[in-house]
Amino acid sequence: PPTLYRASAEQNGGGFTMDGGTHLLCELLWCTERKVIEVTAQMDNADFDVRCSLSMRLDNGALVSLNQVADSQIRAKRQTNIYYGSKGTAVVRGFPFVIEIEADGEVERLSEDELPAAPTPVGDFVDCALGRSAGEISGDTAVHVVEVLRAAQEAARSGQAILL
Repeated sequence: PPTLYRASAEQNGGGFTMDGGTHLLCELLWCTERKVIEVTAQMDNADFDVRCSLSMRLDNGALVSLNQVADSQIRAKRQTNIYYGSKGTAVVRGFPFVIEIEADGEVERLSEDELPAAPTPVGDFVDCALGRSAGEISGDTAVHVVEVLRAAQEAARSGQAILL
């Protein structure tokens, strides 16, 4: 269920993109090991968005679209992520999620239960603090996620592309 900070732009730094978008951006940057160099954005409200559409250009020229709608009434379609790459496609749907990976004409379908447990952010932080791991993402990647989110808010306010 939503927590109090999710209802406050002052406490979470913005709206749904600042809240839920952090996960998607972090996932993108962590998995691709790329940097975003340009952002354009449309938001229903740049200070506390519920709907957002981001377009990003990565440092290798790849284009990324990220669209979020926080007030959908269609609960069965709450989460859909599609990743297109030069060697295959991955589609992630739902909570708990199901992932379909297509490569070389073959499709593999896995449920969340069939995958190894992912580290939790708190568990990852504790492991780092205790010296048991270097962390799932680097500090530079975490900072870059925030840079991209701030650029998205600026792009939505100005209507201009923001270079990073």
